[in-house]
Amino acid sequence: DLHSFPTRRSSDLGLAAPLSRLYGGGPGTGGLIVAAAPFGMCLTSAALPRLMPPSIRSRLIVPLAAFGCAALVLVWLRPPLWAVLCLLCLAGVGSTFSTLLNPMFGRAVPAAYRGRAFGIAVAGVSATQGLEQILAGVIAAHRAATSVIGASGAVGVAAVLAVAAVWPRTRASQLDLGGGTAPDSSAGPGR
Repeated sequence: DLHSFPTRRSSDLGLAAPLSRLYGGGPGTGGLIVAAAPFGMCLTSAALPRLMPPSIRSRLIVPLAAFGCAALVLVWLRPPLWAVLCLLCLAGVGSTFSTLLNPMFGRAVPAAYRGRAFGIAVAGVSATQGLEQILAGVIAAHRAATSVIGASGAVGVAAVLAVAAVWPRTRASQLDLGGGTAPDSSAGPGR
């Protein structure tokens, strides 16, 4: 499921302390590491849906997801801290794909089940992110935090490419991503 790709970014959250130590920093550096990706997402998540027509937005989902993961791969090279923060910010920009994906998901689910579906999706994403942070921490006990984040990005790129091969381009472009009304499902399931 493409919606779970924000998990490829949670390794940097789970590794903020060891990454900060790797660069000779303390809690302040850890705070910058934690804030970098959400800052990047904030830069684009509010503007992108308003600046791009719906037909373009639906076509940006897969490239944004791949871009966010690819930015993390470069952390593997152990660049200077300022570059790591910029790469994490770019990963956050890539995470904007989920802002574009949410309306598609909401419109694809009948109204009677929408709340439950979003609840299950959020729980699944949260559980996956938590498991990834645990796994990243275990691996970081034996490898540099930059290597773990870079590998996480590489796995994310591979997963996005696998999903891209089957991503429903025609259906995505037909869905209204611009705040229009969803199809009427008031009749409920099975009616």
